Amino acid sequence: MSQPKQGNYFMLPNEIFNMDLTASEIALYAFLMRMEDRKTYTCYPSFKTIAEALKMGSKNTVMKYVRMLEEKELIETEHTIVEHHDGSLRNGNLDRK
Repeated sequence: MSQPKQGNYFMLPNEIFNMDLTASEIALYAFLMRMEDRKTYTCYPSFKTIAEALKMGSKNTVMKYVRMLEEKELIETEHTIVEHHDGSLRNGNLDRK
């Protein structure tokens, strides 16, 4: 097995393992940390993208875990609407606290 390229990693705070989080909450938090812009602490994956990456089934399941992380004050969400070139409206960006 080859070694990952330097810089091909991200850090998780040790404290999350002491917060009584479920495995799904930890997986979601880790995914958001992986996706975030390190300068602005924001990331913009869709619920669908997260569901596919974490094998969570549906965007509703992801939304449930996002709400759980919000309640535990680990992330903040900012409800936004984005209009795509086809006129469809989509929502969402997630911010880590």
